[in-house]
Amino acid sequence: MTFLFDNLNIHFTQSGQGPMVLFLHGFLEDHTIWEEIGAALRSHCQVVGLDLPGHGQSPALNQSHSMEQYALVVEQLLMTLGGHPALIVCHSMGGYVALALAEKAPHLVLGLLLVNTTPDQDHKDRKDNRNRALRIVKTQANAFVSMAIENLCTPQCRERFSSEINALKKRALAQNVSSLTKTIIGLRDRQDRNDILRAFEGPKQLIMGRQDPLIPLSQAKQIARQTDTKITIVDGGHMSWLEHPQEIVEQIKTLLAR
Repeated sequence: MTFLFDNLNIHFTQSGQGPMVLFLHGFLEDHTIWEEIGAALRSHCQVVGLDLPGHGQSPALNQSHSMEQYALVVEQLLMTLGGHPALIVCHSMGGYVALALAEKAPHLVLGLLLVNTTPDQDHKDRKDNRNRALRIVKTQANAFVSMAIENLCTPQCRERFSSEINALKKRALAQNVSSLTKTIIGLRDRQDRNDILRAFEGPKQLIMGRQDPLIPLSQAKQIARQTDTKITIVDGGHMSWLEHPQEIVEQIKTLLAR
């Protein structure tokens, strides 16, 4: 299904009944990463998946892919679906979008399950890496996409889930250079939203990977302390949606029960 935003048809899926759970994917991903988790929840809630612009079946926006612009897309989708608040379940970049939405339209956010994500803005070294990525994608987009996804996984994850990772790469390679560039810039320039997460009054939970190459365990624990957010540590890297789907399902059920 699609809804119209900025004269573009943005793709989303919807199934089940009850309280709404909206799933937001990360950079180079799409709504299909949540299919196993969503299937396990359809008897408990209404499951909504979205392809953020420039990902999956949603075309890139005509303007920048800032987290605020993505949040506006999510807000418009929720309003299209009746304006009811949703539990937002999000991976990596999806968490940046969810926190931007919690700042802009808190009445639409029932709760937050933040998977392998952070309210921090990029530090200098990370911004430098983003700038290098912007140069690389101009001439080596396919190599960048493949390497970026591989680097999110531990060796054990790459071996155990090789077919899923290869499928993810194949879908991500459909993104064009312009879309990649817009999103990398949006990631690089995003705001710090520790204050937003700290002030959020609904149920909130972090799920972090013990061996996450992007968010060290010490940083994950510090975020939890500083924002008064409960945290669950699981073994693995940055792809907890792939490595620990049942843990995510159980956390969603717990948050919905609060």
